[in-house]
Amino acid sequence: MLIWFRWGNPFFGGQMDIADMWTMQDGDQVILTNRVADLPAWFDLHGNEVRSPSQHALERFLANNREPDAPMEGPNIWRVLCGDLLAWTGCPRSGLEGEHGVLRIYRFTEESLVLAESRDPNPFGMMFDPAAKSDPVLVKRGQRAAYMVRQMGFPNVIAADEEWKLRLLP
Repeated sequence: MLIWFRWGNPFFGGQMDIADMWTMQDGDQVILTNRVADLPAWFDLHGNEVRSPSQHALERFLANNREPDAPMEGPNIWRVLCGDLLAWTGCPRSGLEGEHGVLRIYRFTEESLVLAESRDPNPFGMMFDPAAKSDPVLVKRGQRAAYMVRQMGFPNVIAADEEWKLRLLP
Protein backbone atom coordinates (compact mmCIF):
# COMPACT_ATOMS: atom_id res chain seq x y z
CA MET A 1 0.00 0.00 0.00
CA LEU A 2 1.19 3.55 -0.75
CA ILE A 3 0.05 6.35 1.56
CA TRP A 4 0.48 10.01 0.61
CA PHE A 5 0.88 12.39 3.55
CA ARG A 6 0.74 16.20 3.44
CA TRP A 7 1.39 18.63 6.26
CA GLY A 8 -0.96 21.60 6.49
CA ASN A 9 0.04 25.24 6.71
CA PRO A 10 2.29 25.71 9.78
CA PHE A 11 0.62 29.06 10.53
CA PHE A 12 -2.72 27.28 10.96
CA GLY A 13 -1.61 24.38 13.15
CA GLY A 14 0.36 22.35 10.60
CA GLN A 15 -1.81 19.24 10.89
CA MET A 16 -0.78 16.12 8.98
CA ASP A 17 -3.37 14.75 6.55
CA ILE A 18 -3.60 11.68 4.35
CA ALA A 19 -4.08 13.00 0.82
CA ASP A 20 -4.71 9.58 -0.75
CA MET A 21 -3.69 5.92 -0.68
CA TRP A 22 -3.32 3.12 -3.19
CA THR A 23 -3.69 -0.58 -2.59
CA MET A 24 -0.97 -2.33 -4.57
CA GLN A 25 -1.02 -5.81 -6.10
CA ASP A 26 1.81 -7.94 -7.47
CA GLY A 27 2.79 -6.60 -10.88
CA ASP A 28 1.67 -2.99 -10.26
CA GLN A 29 4.32 -0.38 -11.01
CA VAL A 30 4.88 3.10 -9.59
CA ILE A 31 7.12 5.89 -10.85
CA LEU A 32 8.29 8.60 -8.45
CA THR A 33 10.04 11.35 -10.38
CA ASN A 34 10.82 15.04 -10.66
CA ARG A 35 12.35 14.58 -14.13
CA VAL A 36 10.48 15.02 -17.41
CA ALA A 37 12.73 12.36 -18.98
CA ASP A 38 11.26 9.70 -16.64
CA LEU A 39 7.64 10.22 -17.65
CA PRO A 40 5.95 7.27 -19.37
CA ALA A 41 4.75 7.63 -22.97
CA TRP A 42 1.08 7.76 -21.90
CA PHE A 43 1.60 10.86 -19.72
CA ASP A 44 1.73 14.37 -21.22
CA LEU A 45 2.45 17.51 -19.24
CA HIS A 46 0.32 20.59 -19.85
CA GLY A 47 2.26 23.81 -20.49
CA ASN A 48 0.99 25.26 -17.20
CA GLU A 49 2.58 22.33 -15.31
CA VAL A 50 6.21 23.11 -16.10
CA ARG A 51 8.61 25.78 -14.89
CA SER A 52 12.08 26.66 -15.98
CA PRO A 53 14.63 29.31 -15.07
CA SER A 54 15.34 29.53 -18.81
CA GLN A 55 12.69 30.87 -21.19
CA HIS A 56 14.55 29.10 -24.01
CA ALA A 57 14.26 25.69 -22.26
CA LEU A 58 10.54 26.26 -21.68
CA GLU A 59 9.94 27.22 -25.33
CA ARG A 60 11.95 24.18 -26.51
CA PHE A 61 9.91 21.88 -24.26
CA LEU A 62 6.59 23.27 -25.53
CA ALA A 63 7.74 22.99 -29.17
CA ASN A 64 8.94 19.38 -28.81
CA ASN A 65 6.11 17.89 -26.72
CA ARG A 66 2.45 17.37 -27.41
CA GLU A 67 0.32 19.31 -24.97
CA PRO A 68 -3.07 18.08 -23.77
CA ASP A 69 -5.98 20.54 -23.65
CA ALA A 70 -5.92 20.36 -19.84
CA PRO A 71 -3.69 18.76 -17.20
CA MET A 72 -4.16 14.98 -17.15
CA GLU A 73 -6.15 13.72 -14.18
CA GLY A 74 -6.81 10.25 -12.87
CA PRO A 75 -6.81 8.07 -9.79
CA ASN A 76 -3.31 6.87 -10.75
CA ILE A 77 -1.76 10.37 -10.88
CA TRP A 78 -0.49 12.18 -7.79
CA ARG A 79 1.11 15.62 -8.01
CA VAL A 80 3.11 15.80 -4.81
CA LEU A 81 4.39 19.08 -3.44
CA CYS A 82 7.61 19.96 -1.69
CA GLY A 83 7.29 18.68 1.89
CA ASP A 84 4.88 15.84 1.08
CA LEU A 85 5.73 12.31 2.18
CA LEU A 86 4.96 8.92 0.68
CA ALA A 87 4.97 5.76 2.82
CA TRP A 88 5.37 2.39 1.16
CA THR A 89 4.02 -0.43 3.28
CA GLY A 90 4.06 -4.16 2.69
CA CYS A 91 5.71 -7.46 3.41
CA PRO A 92 9.49 -7.45 3.86
CA ARG A 93 11.42 -8.54 0.78
CA SER A 94 14.99 -9.26 -0.15
CA GLY A 95 17.06 -6.15 0.43
CA LEU A 96 14.13 -4.22 1.89
CA GLU A 97 13.24 -5.30 5.40
CA GLY A 98 11.48 -2.16 6.59
CA GLU A 99 10.16 -1.59 10.09
CA HIS A 100 6.84 -3.06 11.28
CA GLY A 101 5.53 -3.31 7.72
CA VAL A 102 6.72 0.16 6.62
CA LEU A 103 9.23 -0.50 3.85
CA ARG A 104 10.26 3.08 3.11
CA ILE A 105 9.21 6.70 3.59
CA TYR A 106 10.04 9.21 0.88
CA ARG A 107 10.17 12.93 1.71
CA PHE A 108 9.84 15.16 -1.35
CA THR A 109 12.02 18.26 -1.53
CA GLU A 110 10.46 19.58 -4.73
CA GLU A 111 7.32 19.08 -6.78
CA SER A 112 7.23 15.58 -8.25
CA LEU A 113 4.92 13.14 -9.95
CA VAL A 114 3.84 9.77 -8.63
CA LEU A 115 2.35 7.71 -11.45
CA ALA A 116 0.94 4.23 -11.13
CA GLU A 117 0.40 1.55 -13.73
CA SER A 118 -1.78 -1.33 -12.66
CA ARG A 119 -1.63 -4.82 -14.07
CA ASP A 120 -5.42 -4.77 -13.66
CA PRO A 121 -7.02 -3.41 -16.88
CA ASN A 122 -9.69 -1.72 -14.75
CA PRO A 123 -8.77 2.01 -14.78
CA PHE A 124 -9.55 2.14 -11.05
CA GLY A 125 -7.51 -0.96 -10.21
CA MET A 126 -5.18 0.85 -7.83
CA MET A 127 -7.67 3.00 -5.99
CA PHE A 128 -7.93 2.38 -2.30
CA ASP A 129 -9.80 -0.85 -1.63
CA PRO A 130 -12.45 -0.20 1.05
CA ALA A 131 -12.00 -3.80 2.23
CA ALA A 132 -8.49 -2.82 3.37
CA LYS A 133 -10.08 -0.93 6.28
CA SER A 134 -11.13 -4.25 7.77
CA ASP A 135 -7.77 -5.98 7.19
CA PRO A 136 -5.97 -5.74 10.55
CA VAL A 137 -2.52 -6.15 8.97
CA LEU A 138 -3.04 -3.29 6.49
CA VAL A 139 -4.59 -1.09 9.18
CA LYS A 140 -1.63 -1.70 11.51
CA ARG A 141 0.86 -0.88 8.73
CA GLY A 142 -1.01 2.33 7.92
CA GLN A 143 -1.07 3.33 11.58
CA ARG A 144 2.65 2.62 11.90
CA ALA A 145 3.40 4.69 8.78
CA ALA A 146 1.40 7.64 10.17
CA TYR A 147 3.25 7.34 13.49
CA MET A 148 6.64 7.30 11.73
CA VAL A 149 5.73 10.34 9.60
CA ARG A 150 4.66 12.24 12.73
CA GLN A 151 7.95 11.25 14.42
CA MET A 152 9.87 12.71 11.46
CA GLY A 153 8.28 16.04 12.30
CA PHE A 154 7.28 18.99 10.21
CA PRO A 155 9.39 19.20 7.02
CA ASN A 156 12.24 21.71 6.78
CA VAL A 157 10.94 22.81 3.38
CA ILE A 158 7.32 23.02 2.28
CA ALA A 159 5.52 24.31 -0.81
CA ALA A 160 4.55 27.96 -0.47
CA ASP A 161 1.24 27.32 -2.24
CA GLU A 162 -0.77 24.56 -3.92
CA GLU A 163 0.46 25.43 -7.43
CA TRP A 164 2.19 22.34 -8.81
CA LYS A 165 4.82 22.63 -11.54
CA LEU A 166 7.55 20.23 -12.62
CA ARG A 167 10.97 21.84 -12.99
CA LEU A 168 12.61 21.61 -16.41
CA LEU A 169 16.36 21.22 -16.41
CA PRO A 170 18.10 23.78 -18.64
